[in-house]
Amino acid sequence: MKVRFVKPEAGDPDRDRGVRVPYAPGKRNQARWRWYLILLVVGSPFLFFVANFLYASVLIQAPGFVAQEQLTVRASSQGYVDEVYVKAFDQVRQGDPVARLANEALSTHADQLRAELKQLQGVAHTADSQGGGAAPLDSVDFTNELELARQQKERLAQRVQQIQQLASDGAATEGELNAARGQYDQASSKLEELYRTMAMTTRPPPRNSSSGLAVQTRILAIQTELASLDSQLEAMLVRAPKGGRIVDLSVVKGDQLAIGSKVAMLAPEGGEMHIDAYIPPKNGIYAAPGMRATVVFPDGTRRSAVVSDVPQVATEVPKAQSALLGEAEMGVLVRMQFADARDTGQRPLTDGLPVKVEFEHRWNSRGSQQFATQLQRTWDGLRSTLSRRT
Repeated sequence: MKVRFVKPEAGDPDRDRGVRVPYAPGKRNQARWRWYLILLVVGSPFLFFVANFLYASVLIQAPGFVAQEQLTVRASSQGYVDEVYVKAFDQVRQGDPVARLANEALSTHADQLRAELKQLQGVAHTADSQGGGAAPLDSVDFTNELELARQQKERLAQRVQQIQQLASDGAATEGELNAARGQYDQASSKLEELYRTMAMTTRPPPRNSSSGLAVQTRILAIQTELASLDSQLEAMLVRAPKGGRIVDLSVVKGDQLAIGSKVAMLAPEGGEMHIDAYIPPKNGIYAAPGMRATVVFPDGTRRSAVVSDVPQVATEVPKAQSALLGEAEMGVLVRMQFADARDTGQRPLTDGLPVKVEFEHRWNSRGSQQFATQLQRTWDGLRSTLSRRT
């Protein structure tokens, strides 16, 4: 082991072992701006954070979409879709057919009533020609009508069993099963009604029989029922309530629909355009009627708008605009109307166009308190971060 008694060299770069070294002065002076540039690069994250905080404190942004008033075209009768006459985004006029439904039970019932009406009218005509007597037993033939009614009842019974099996497997709804049962009940009641009519018209009347009056009463009842069935069959044709454009078609051929089911969505001509905006939950104070904002379109165009309605619901932000809210996937939905009068030289608005809505900061007491609180929290967080690093 060697022990050295040598002092360490001094930290003065101008001396070497105690002797001063006459270094020549530097031949090139370094520009001071380079040091400022290095400092700016190193501090750019902090400057970006401060600028972003100040910008968010002064201006509140929310995603939105241009939306147009839409009407729901619904089915006014029950049945399956037999034909679809339009496609999505087709232009239609008021009264144009959109889809046609079919209901075998109604059609069969109407055919049976027409056949029965024809036979009863023949019975009444024969009775009048014979001076009020009843028709002969072989003058009215119910064989074909009864056979048709029996076949219809059997088919509907099989359909009920099939839908019950599908419902147990989860492939059919309770509404479809109830609709099939209703059609089966109508077929059963129609068959019983045919038996009663056949017994009434083929029974030999006594001298003071009132069968002629019963036949006339039945004829009037059938005519009334046929008028109701004809109106229901006419309602099978779904028509456009107004002229406009089909923006969504909800049915395809073969779909089973109930009364009131949605068939399509229609954007009527001349419908008012508005903005559906999604305000971040932390800025919920801006979801108030009368709040003014600026709508920024993708091409940079700006238009003034005002909050007209607040449904008081928080809904999921569409995927196309979720990036503007960051991690927040929910927003407070507000409806906004344009505050400026529409100029004829402006570009027509497009339904579904994504936009940005910029709200002016509310410099009231509540907003100032929130601003001060947020600033204090940011400063505390920054100070704690610096203290941990040091």
